[in-house]
Amino acid sequence: MKMNYFISYAVTFIIALVLLLPVIAHSQELTEIQKKERCQNNKNRIAELEKQLQVLNVDLSQTMTNKEMEDKKAQLVFVRSMKIRGYIVDENKYDKISAQNNFKNRECYGNNYYANKSMESSLHKCFAELEDILIAKIDKAVSLQNKKPELLAKKNETNKQLASHRTNLIALGCDNQIGQLSGACKLEAIWTQDTPGVGSTTWEIKSDGTADERGIGYAKGKANIKGNVLHIDWKTNTGYSGYYEWTLGDDCSNGKGRLVFKTGRTDSLSSTVKKN
Repeated sequence: MKMNYFISYAVTFIIALVLLLPVIAHSQELTEIQKKERCQNNKNRIAELEKQLQVLNVDLSQTMTNKEMEDKKAQLVFVRSMKIRGYIVDENKYDKISAQNNFKNRECYGNNYYANKSMESSLHKCFAELEDILIAKIDKAVSLQNKKPELLAKKNETNKQLASHRTNLIALGCDNQIGQLSGACKLEAIWTQDTPGVGSTTWEIKSDGTADERGIGYAKGKANIKGNVLHIDWKTNTGYSGYYEWTLGDDCSNGKGRLVFKTGRTDSLSSTVKKN
């Protein structure tokens, strides 16, 4: 009697299990689909936020401190005086201002202007072009000045959202997530940056963030990685300072970003980086 009851119970359990297996499998399948969708949604949002962050960084790089504004206006006065006189008053100063403002008209940059047959008209054109560049930078900085607190607040909020979505990737266990989130991305390495208009240099970054540049300005700085963003604050012994910021790819071996000057010059240039 007991044996028959046991057999009947076992058979009922097996039948119920067989009937439920497709349901369980279907439930697991839906969970995996939902997981993939959420992973992709987070990745898409991260990509959008990174683009927003790049725009904010470009705008912030075009703002100026009071001292930087005074220096830029002084440069404008100097260029206008040469434009009126029709000749270069101080060649070294002219070259420095041209370099700081990324002005590279080969007809008049440095000593090359002497090779031009119509030197007077060429110089006037060069001074006018450099004058326009300075006016545009000053006007842009003035237009952004009152917006700077808002831009900084947006940057802070964007970084918070990025951190949240990257945390979601970890929690979901997403495949092919950013290398840094799985621990693959390390700060300590030799990185080579290439910035058109400036050149290529190598940065040796130690685990504590100490960064030393090999080449060009031989700058020294401090580096960090947050999420998949590599950032280096740097300065040279010749009066230049600024920062590099690159968004690294999935394997954290290379990325794209910008070089932003803070002193010495005040422009911002596109830049790439790769791990050696």
